[in-house]
Amino acid sequence: MREVFSEVDLVDSAVRGKLNLKVLYSSWLQRVPIDFAKAVWCRLTTPKHRFILWQSVLGHLLTRDNLIQCQISVDSSLCPVCERVEETHHHLFFDRIFSQQVWELTKLWLGYGIWPKQFDEWKKWLDGKPKNIMHHIAVASLAAAVYGI
Repeated sequence: MREVFSEVDLVDSAVRGKLNLKVLYSSWLQRVPIDFAKAVWCRLTTPKHRFILWQSVLGHLLTRDNLIQCQISVDSSLCPVCERVEETHHHLFFDRIFSQQVWELTKLWLGYGIWPKQFDEWKKWLDGKPKNIMHHIAVASLAAAVYGI
């Protein structure tokens, strides 16, 4: 918590001598610009796909590195599929051969020449595209692919 919030944030969130998490969380939300939210929460996308896409882009899926960061004990931090490297969001969605094949097939199916290869690129792509039906179809395809991985 100390890494995310300053002492001023914590003091400002105190109400009658007690820390008010709602106030603290609200102050944090105001500082985090999320310009890609409308694209992710498009009505064309299946709700469970939207939710998983949202969690993955924000880095909130319960990968082993996140579990360890939350001080939850796990057998190993290694990816259970390849058992070679630490399981992170980046590894799960971009480094594994299966994920790379999914992205390549999705890109070809959509007729795209270039496809985002990192979460920051996803965020820019989600926010930067014109909001037409093809964009919504591409977002729905991205969300379905993320859910499938």
